[in-house]
Amino acid sequence: GQVLTSGGAGVAPTFAAAGGAWTLLSSITVSSAVATIDMEDDFDNTYKAYKIIVTNLSTADSPSLVEILMKIGGAYVTAGYWYIKYLNNSSTSSGATNASEITTGISVAVGSEQNAAMEIMVTPGGTNAYPRLYWDGLYGGNTTPNIETGACTLNNAGQIEGVRFQVASGVNFDVGTISLIGLT
Repeated sequence: GQVLTSGGAGVAPTFAAAGGAWTLLSSITVSSAVATIDMEDDFDNTYKAYKIIVTNLSTADSPSLVEILMKIGGAYVTAGYWYIKYLNNSSTSSGATNASEITTGISVAVGSEQNAAMEIMVTPGGTNAYPRLYWDGLYGGNTTPNIETGACTLNNAGQIEGVRFQVASGVNFDVGTISLIGLT
């Protein structure tokens, strides 16, 4: 693919290689009960942004909220998350400062009609940059859909090395797919 690029007024346009392509880096499929889902090894400086796609995520036992942790410096960070979230396009927000994890309002539940879906944009951070997440999610039953939008920054500069998904109430995930793509 190429794109036609304008050289300005009075200058002939040129063709150049297209950029900004998404590349599938990895995918995790959950098919039996697990307490955490760790997406690691594919976060590096190769890509300027990442997107995580979560589909059909549910729990084995009882409904619970999805929590997210970022891995920096070889360990999952358990303090310093600053986030805000909006549920069902409400003007009312909730969030936390200096939280031990990002507790989304995305509820995963038992049964295929309750499966959650999320799209998470990841700005990976770096030596002097703070990693950031932005998410949109959908959950609920066939006749009771709920949506949530949220954003988070971590109060630690550093390159994201991984993302962990866990369930707030300690139950297990039992089904779902999480895919990581990178933007060149």
